[in-house]
Amino acid sequence: MKAGSIQLAPGDYYVTWTGTGPNVQVTFAQNRKILATVPAKLVEESNKYEGLLTNNKGGVETLESIHLRKLSLILEGSSLSEK
Repeated sequence: MKAGSIQLAPGDYYVTWTGTGPNVQVTFAQNRKILATVPAKLVEESNKYEGLLTNNKGGVETLESIHLRKLSLILEGSSLSEK
């Protein structure tokens, strides 16, 4: 799966973000090693469901956004951030 322009291998990731919004940096780490940092937009909103939103274009799965209970992180370059 791609996150921004970075290819992430299958597995579990520790995801954090820095910044107070709306512009933040989302970091993907595995085994305490930072693998990618991607710009994103933090949107405070109530989400009924938590999870990931992905898009598959040309056989490439891309992470569009991460939805948590009280906020969403919309990765820059996703079709969602262009709306």
